[in-house]
Amino acid sequence: DNPFAFKLVNLVLHLFNGCLVFIACRLLVAQGYRRHTNEPGIYFSLIVTALWLLHPVQQNTVLYTVQRMTELSAQFTLAGYVMYLSARKSIIETGTLTFYLLTGISVWILMVTAVLCKENGILLPLFILITEFTLFQPGQRSDKWSIWAGIFLVLPFLLLGIYLLYGLEGELHSY
Repeated sequence: DNPFAFKLVNLVLHLFNGCLVFIACRLLVAQGYRRHTNEPGIYFSLIVTALWLLHPVQQNTVLYTVQRMTELSAQFTLAGYVMYLSARKSIIETGTLTFYLLTGISVWILMVTAVLCKENGILLPLFILITEFTLFQPGQRSDKWSIWAGIFLVLPFLLLGIYLLYGLEGELHSY
């Protein structure tokens, strides 16, 4: 009868997601913009996190108990994004096949888990690709990275396209 416990759990998930946003910002600043400034990016990360946590669009996901799926999908998507950003430097520097495979499989597991919570979890590879091509220098990526990105970042969208192409008619009939 009392929805307080549900809302409390949603709030805790939202605060945890805020921590993931902060970590992602710190990793982005550390890898992409350190060469432009001596500032470690703490203020930038705090401002972005505060805006994300306090933005009114977040109100529905925190206060509506049915929106827990959104919080969980965001959690797994953010966790995959943070995991990729933290593994990125090692992937580029070492270039070992094992590290590529472990990172790719981890991205897929977190993406699938996010999708199982809510369908927009499929956007994790797209977030990684957008970050790579907008914030990082192209000279850092090797041929191995391009192959890895094709398999672990582009392939999910190709599979989704094939599914929609062949399964869309069946989906439309179910409505």
